[in-house]
Amino acid sequence: MYDASQAYSDKLSRARWSEVAIRNAMVRGTSSETLPPRTSWSEAAMRSMMLSKTGSLASLGSRKTSIKGMMKFGTRRKKKGDDPLGSHLQLDNIDKELHVRKISEMGFRGDLDSGSVIGSKDDAISEVVSQMDLMMSLPAYKKLGPIGIEDLTAKEADFQVNISIHEGKQLIGLDIDPLVCVTVGGQKKLTQVQESTNNPFFNELMVFEFHEPAPVIFDQIIEITALHSKSIISSGTVIGSFKIDVGTVYHAPDHSFNHKWAILIDPQDINGGPKGYLKVDIAVIGRGDALKQAKASTEDEDDVESNLLLPENTPSVRPRANFSVRIYKAEGLPIMNAGLVSGVKKIFTGDVKDLVDPYVQVWFGGQTGKTSVKKNRYDPAWNEQVVFSEMFPPLCRRIKIQLRDKDSVMGGAIGTSYIDLTQISNDGNEGFEPTFGPSWINLYGSTRQYNTMDADSKLNEGFGQGCMYRGRLLVAVKTDIQDSSLESGGICVTTESCLPISETAAGRKEEFFLLGTIFSASMIDVELGEKPISFEFSVGNYGNKIDGKNIHIGRGGASVADDDETDDEEAALIKNDSTPDTPEVSVSTTPKMNPDTTDDDNYMFLNLENNKPCIYIKFPSEDHRRRLYNINILSRMAHKLEEGIHEVSERLSKDHPNTEKVMREVAQDFIYSCQNYSKLTKATGGGSSAGKTKLDKERQKWVKKELEDLVKQAKEQNKGKKWTNKMIREKLKAARGYLTRVKFLATEPQNSIPDIFIWLLSGGKRIACTRIPAEKILFSVVDEEIGEHCGRMQTVFLMFPGKKGDSAEGYAIQAKLELCLWLGLNKHRKDMLKNLPQGYDNPPQLKNCLNPSYLPPASITYNLTNSYQLRCHTYQARSLVGSDESGLSDPFARVVFLDQSKQTKVIEETLSPTWDELLVLNDVVIHGDREDFKERPPLIAVEIFDVDIGDDCEFIGRALVQPIIKLLGEPYEKPYFPPLLQWHHVYRGTSYAGELLAAIEMIQLNSGELPDDVPAIEVPEPEEPPKKNEPPPPIPIPDTIKPKMRRYRVEILFWGMRELKRLQLMTVDKPRVDVECGGVTISSSIIPSATKNPNFPDNVRVIDVELPENEFYSPPLTFRVVDCRQFGRFTLVGTHVVNSLSQFKMVKKEEPVIEPPKKSRSRHASTEQLNPQPLPAIEGSNGNIPSPETIIQVDPLPKDMPQGDVTIPMPPNGEVPTAGEIPANGEVPTAGEIPANGEIPQPLDGETPAEGEEGDGEAGEEGEEKAADGAGAEDTKKDGKGKKKEEKKPEEDETTLDWWTRYYATLAVMKREAAENPTPEADSDEEEMQPMSEPVVVAPPPETKKKKKKKEKKKKSSDDDIDMDMFEPLLPKETPLAMPKKEHVEIKKDDYADICKLQIYPCELEAVPEFYGFKEFLHTFDILRGKNTGEEEDGSRTVGKFKGCLKLYNWPLPRDWDARKMFGGDPSLGFFQGLPSSEPVAVMVRVYIVKANDLNPTDAGGKSDPYICVILGKQKRSDKENYITKNLNPVFGKCFEFEATFPMESKLVVQIFDWDLIGSDDLIGETIIDLENRFYTKHRATCAISSKYSTYGYNNWRDPQKPSMILKQLCYQNRMYPPAYAPGQVMVNGVMFEGEEFLEDESGSRRPTDEHVALEALKHWHEVPGSGGRRLVPEHVETRPLYNPEKPGIEQGRVEMWVDMFPQDNLLPGAPVEITPRKPKIYELRVIIWNTEDVILADESLIGDEKMSDIFVKGWLNGPNEDIQSTDVHYRSLTGEGNFNWRFIFKLEYMEAEELMVVRKKDSAFSSDESESKVPPRLSLQVWDADLFSADDFLGSLVLDLNKFPRGAKTSKKCNLDMMKTDGSTPMMNLMKLKRHKGWWPFVATMENDEEELTGKVEAEMNLLTEEEAEKSPAGLARDEPEPLAPPNRPDTSFIWFLSPWKSFQYLICVRLKWILIKVLVLVVIIAFFALFLYNAPGAAVNRVFNG
Repeated sequence: MYDASQAYSDKLSRARWSEVAIRNAMVRGTSSETLPPRTSWSEAAMRSMMLSKTGSLASLGSRKTSIKGMMKFGTRRKKKGDDPLGSHLQLDNIDKELHVRKISEMGFRGDLDSGSVIGSKDDAISEVVSQMDLMMSLPAYKKLGPIGIEDLTAKEADFQVNISIHEGKQLIGLDIDPLVCVTVGGQKKLTQVQESTNNPFFNELMVFEFHEPAPVIFDQIIEITALHSKSIISSGTVIGSFKIDVGTVYHAPDHSFNHKWAILIDPQDINGGPKGYLKVDIAVIGRGDALKQAKASTEDEDDVESNLLLPENTPSVRPRANFSVRIYKAEGLPIMNAGLVSGVKKIFTGDVKDLVDPYVQVWFGGQTGKTSVKKNRYDPAWNEQVVFSEMFPPLCRRIKIQLRDKDSVMGGAIGTSYIDLTQISNDGNEGFEPTFGPSWINLYGSTRQYNTMDADSKLNEGFGQGCMYRGRLLVAVKTDIQDSSLESGGICVTTESCLPISETAAGRKEEFFLLGTIFSASMIDVELGEKPISFEFSVGNYGNKIDGKNIHIGRGGASVADDDETDDEEAALIKNDSTPDTPEVSVSTTPKMNPDTTDDDNYMFLNLENNKPCIYIKFPSEDHRRRLYNINILSRMAHKLEEGIHEVSERLSKDHPNTEKVMREVAQDFIYSCQNYSKLTKATGGGSSAGKTKLDKERQKWVKKELEDLVKQAKEQNKGKKWTNKMIREKLKAARGYLTRVKFLATEPQNSIPDIFIWLLSGGKRIACTRIPAEKILFSVVDEEIGEHCGRMQTVFLMFPGKKGDSAEGYAIQAKLELCLWLGLNKHRKDMLKNLPQGYDNPPQLKNCLNPSYLPPASITYNLTNSYQLRCHTYQARSLVGSDESGLSDPFARVVFLDQSKQTKVIEETLSPTWDELLVLNDVVIHGDREDFKERPPLIAVEIFDVDIGDDCEFIGRALVQPIIKLLGEPYEKPYFPPLLQWHHVYRGTSYAGELLAAIEMIQLNSGELPDDVPAIEVPEPEEPPKKNEPPPPIPIPDTIKPKMRRYRVEILFWGMRELKRLQLMTVDKPRVDVECGGVTISSSIIPSATKNPNFPDNVRVIDVELPENEFYSPPLTFRVVDCRQFGRFTLVGTHVVNSLSQFKMVKKEEPVIEPPKKSRSRHASTEQLNPQPLPAIEGSNGNIPSPETIIQVDPLPKDMPQGDVTIPMPPNGEVPTAGEIPANGEVPTAGEIPANGEIPQPLDGETPAEGEEGDGEAGEEGEEKAADGAGAEDTKKDGKGKKKEEKKPEEDETTLDWWTRYYATLAVMKREAAENPTPEADSDEEEMQPMSEPVVVAPPPETKKKKKKKEKKKKSSDDDIDMDMFEPLLPKETPLAMPKKEHVEIKKDDYADICKLQIYPCELEAVPEFYGFKEFLHTFDILRGKNTGEEEDGSRTVGKFKGCLKLYNWPLPRDWDARKMFGGDPSLGFFQGLPSSEPVAVMVRVYIVKANDLNPTDAGGKSDPYICVILGKQKRSDKENYITKNLNPVFGKCFEFEATFPMESKLVVQIFDWDLIGSDDLIGETIIDLENRFYTKHRATCAISSKYSTYGYNNWRDPQKPSMILKQLCYQNRMYPPAYAPGQVMVNGVMFEGEEFLEDESGSRRPTDEHVALEALKHWHEVPGSGGRRLVPEHVETRPLYNPEKPGIEQGRVEMWVDMFPQDNLLPGAPVEITPRKPKIYELRVIIWNTEDVILADESLIGDEKMSDIFVKGWLNGPNEDIQSTDVHYRSLTGEGNFNWRFIFKLEYMEAEELMVVRKKDSAFSSDESESKVPPRLSLQVWDADLFSADDFLGSLVLDLNKFPRGAKTSKKCNLDMMKTDGSTPMMNLMKLKRHKGWWPFVATMENDEEELTGKVEAEMNLLTEEEAEKSPAGLARDEPEPLAPPNRPDTSFIWFLSPWKSFQYLICVRLKWILIKVLVLVVIIAFFALFLYNAPGAAVNRVFNG
């Protein structure tokens, strides 16, 4: 469908006032201050105002220019001697700003005089005219978009989801073996299992690829789940999971979240709290999206709470919430089974009742729920709710609701709708939770006619724009947030029943009325002419006469399929369809008519004559007009703001004056519109209050609050007195933010009135349609609320729907309608004819139809007609798509309007045709009032076709043009007439297909004749008599309309052809390039043999062409490459079109003044001191030399100028004058004034030294940094005064330094400076990058001031000056360079000051802004061939590349131009002077491949085995035998050397393959480098400039030319004096540079040299006048993206590399730089477990009731966990104390620079090689309780990162959980630096309540030794020799009863039962004594008595 908002552009750029308002304002004398801002008056209103004051308009004189035979339409044949310009009118005053401003912008041709356009003596008229001239401006032109809107929901695209799992933290569980499972869109991938750790380290990348429409991808859920104990049998236990949808990630900044911690939640218990954290990177990239690497975070990434993976404004604590989607009922469903399908179902199932069995399915947050199925119902009622239990706020954006048909044979979707949560909720402080309805959701899709093989069934699933109404659903959404303290539960979905709602809950129904009047139907496809056609209008099912009959079924019981109904149900339904309960009042279809053909038989039209058919539909619908009114108000606001932004942007780009004023007016307009919104929406009018939902109320408050905030922001932005262009850009950016926000608010989530569909019917079938939103034609009594096209004339185009419309067949328009549509309440019908074009008859039936009880007539009769002449000025087109196999087209243009069409001549084989033809359509009859026609002119289609063999035409594209209307009585004068040519976008479907330069005017005829003041059309006299049936000669466009031309000279550099493909199975060996511009063609010379030398022997050609003065009209330039073959045959190879010549146009430029930086390393002298002169041409060249893009001042040099080193002329005092000290006369002291010793004095004490001198004292001023770790604090020595004594750092041996030292030092400095000085992202709107071919000289920014030094010091080189603005993303992402934190920094700030660093670019070298793509004089143009299918280009059409350049300049040169300055020499030689020789050059090329990052995995296991393959020309080097196993971040460190010949071997291809054992290797990605541009660039990219000069060591100078030689050569090439040297100084073209005076060799001796100062000059070459501001390429590493041809546009990783090139005719270089990767250093870690304390007691004693534990400790290093060591067991610990004296010994390989440990292992038993990974060196210790007959019990663990771990406590009492905090409160240690440490650390375990608990303490000692140290002082494991440890002093109770029974018995008797036995024995003795006493006492007593 054609978007109605783009159908018209207003004729004036300001909002119009009505004619009555203007007249009243003038009569009452209203002040302009009381009017709304930025309002202007329409032409008709001003004319009426003038008539009211004067009574008439004065007419202008005219000249009749008609002759016999052409009198009727005012055309005549052109004769010699006629005035080519004719008689045309001028504007009255050139000084009137509103006119002149627009004329200058549009490029109006013609001179402006002061003559008045209205001849009247009345002073009143003059006054009114003066006011009118000041207010009126030219009409604002707006380019119209394509017919229809590009629907991304149906367009498949490539997307890639990259997820990196770095590490986990605080995973719950005891002794777990975690792994991570990632699921995206049904694809699942797993990490490797990490054993026995709660803090696993993964460092794995997972890539998911999709080829689906963007909305489908964005709705996919990314689920990251941590699992435990996964095995072949079990899928593992879920620890926790995290979910987020792809759309949320894609809409995040840079489409990614980097280094964020994902909170893991138990899906079964949302309120249970976090179950751990995972550190991840998530990025979503589409085709063309740049994958930005993560920047170094300034925050501590270990701080989980401040670095969570959550979108902005999302709280970290998210409670559980229930999202209830309530499905109440549905209406108006289509038939889903009919005909043959019903018969088949009856045979197999015996069921004939089910015409539709609907149910609703809902998707949200990765879960799916559905309602029950309602059998045989067109109006089902469910009253059910699908409840989703999720976290709030959810990390997903949309709810998908789909109405489906349940069918056992063939079910399907009926319709689909989406609810965006961002539109139904507000997360602000005064926001609201997601809420919706109850409201009807209108469903759209394919046609309602059921078809088993429906080609458009995808429309029913939400893909693409629906072409038919398919029913509606009554839905509500409610959110209930639960209290986490009271309720708990998991993520789930359930379906429940809910209470039904009342009939009025969704709104009270009102009667609406739709009236439509068709004024014309044209552009009908000729294939439809065989049968009568008609047009059907429908709203919902109302008006649908073909397949919408079942809308009323289901009201009674007859249509409901109950179980007891008869089998003949279909007959009953059909019977009820024919007699509905409520008869429909509508005439929705026009009468059938046979179309007529146009005069050229290309189109058809309906001859409606005076009777314009009417349609009307009366239908009920819920009254929610308020929603639509709000849309209209906000849409108008957004449209007006968008136009203002566009105008300001245009003025900024063209540097027009008064831009600030316009910007202020735009802001004032916006403020006024926002404030007016609240006034308009105060009342509740425009809709019933019934059915007003909570969302309606909340959105109303929300919108008002948003607009109030925008008003405040706009007012704040509008402050300030004077705005610079930079400030305007900032305010423009803010305005774009306002526009985005208003457009978002203008989207109404709750539907109301369905859209209107217009169908073209032919033979009872639906052919084409268009869709019009109801709000566009909705009526309101308030002007701001009325629809844009309500009751007004509009143009609509009917196209094929669905899949057919997206194909090439759908490009053609099936019909074009001019019609008026009015929609409103039936009671408002009195206003429905208000805006209808006047001039119709008003019979009683038409009058009565304004009464709601009457119906409109079948047609409206128009007796008022006007005739017009349509003039289509078709000048040219550009950038058309190629329709032939050659890549070109044979285009012609055709204009079509009503019953006429005309076409231009055919221009053969071009993509930029220039027709220069006037197409005239005579006697165009328009019915209705002429004023209405002018106010709402129609859209006229200009179609462009390609002529093929057999006169067949292929559609290229279509432009929509709005004509300018000239009525009788109006003057034919500027600024409207003659019309200005404008560029109109050409579209093929919705795809851009070029531009058309044209203008259309329609002139009202006076009784069939042109008005007197309109120039007649001049028909050229044919040179020969016309032949029979020959078309008349084309009529050229009048000169008054054509652009004003000027003579230009075009210099073309033909350098060579590259990469030519075969043509017709033959090689292209003799190519020639033809260049066409402005109708002039010039050819290059022919390359004799492209295989031997693809360069042109003669390089430069010059042509003079007539081109438009205004660049707006500039024609394109076309390169055509042909192959010259035998026998004079020429075959077209391909073409390239340069659409804009502005980038190659030379303009007058003044050389920028190069201001020296405040702290520069150079002292600047006058640029005129040496008076540089041009040098003669360089020997061996062809006499041409490429000139810099910026203009350089050069003058002739004397012939006797010395060519060697010269002495610097010095003033008498010996000091070099600065730029400000040059004498006024510019004289330079002579050589005799130099001091006798010839030395240049250094700065005296007290003077400001040059930058770098104070570097040595910087550390002393700032003070030493304190060591944060414990050892540093303890080991710090103090002197006698108590001051800290700095420990002397051992000197690094030069032999131990290598290239990697420089690399890692650079990364360290980059990261440190990025953290210290975070740089805000550059604003693309604020800073516009200069064209790559236009280098500019930019003065370096002033550096920070530092204290002056009293003592003179030598300068330091600038190696530490690293630009950090663009390097932060380069820092390693998965294997980061872990710089020590402030708590444990041991490297001082200038530890790297003595290391010679290099530049590391995060992009290609060509993309570095300061190098401008190396395009000084060589541009590369792709030569294309083949038919353009409209799909995205993948390079298949590219058949070669042309290398050359263009320069365009005025000719003759303007007088104020200095030819010598412009051309750098003699202007007669042209611009391209001193070019290098085009003969082949032998070059040695060295390609250094450093490493690759983030490679796309190609193996099934998520890894790759990468290796390098380098191709240069036909040479290929493969490093396959050295592939790196299972690594996505391989470090290659390889150098490949080639001997190549440029230009034949100048294309360098670096490929990275994945090695496979079976099958062919897979290409991961490749990058292509054009070495030729680098070789010839003046930035000297052959061999980069190092930051320091050295003749030995790791920084050995690798260029065969020394700095002094390079500097001398550069001066010679740039026509400067040779450099002049003095000790430690050099002067280059008036600029003095200082540096080191002496050079130290390998033996340590020092000798004087000029190389250091020469190098300083080279590093600051851009500061030298005459250098063009070009920086020389420094020593660097560039980062290039890798792409795979099978996955175009999606980055597959990056490679770090650089290239050196050395011409073999010069000195040969030395050995290549050694960049072999460093091997890890082998260490031995000795860990002694001394004791444990406070270990929890987990067991009970079998021989007692006390608590005890059998304690032992495990230990291992992070990695494959193969070397797990354990202590012996301390049995029966009753107090938690354990004594061990046990030594663990671990071997580790450590990379010091990266602070990572290298781990090698085989991934499986079937792996042939070990994989290598880098992990942090983490020591894991665990304490266990040993059990004999069951598994050991895990008690606690301790993980220590050897690079950063807490300082051990000195005593057990000081050891607690606070030691393990990472918030900076605990001092941290680095064992890799300290080597030895001892202390107490706590064991920690996570309990069931997710809280950490102290489970013990361990005393351990760690000692780190190198491999050599370990060999010198060996130690044994455990307590073995050598260096055995003493056995622990364990208590006697430490034993095991099973192995020591006697000891157990002894312990039991002697320890446990000792006192008990003693007590028992004593008790037994006492008892025995008493027993014996009692036993013997009686006898003894008796004996005593008796024996006594």
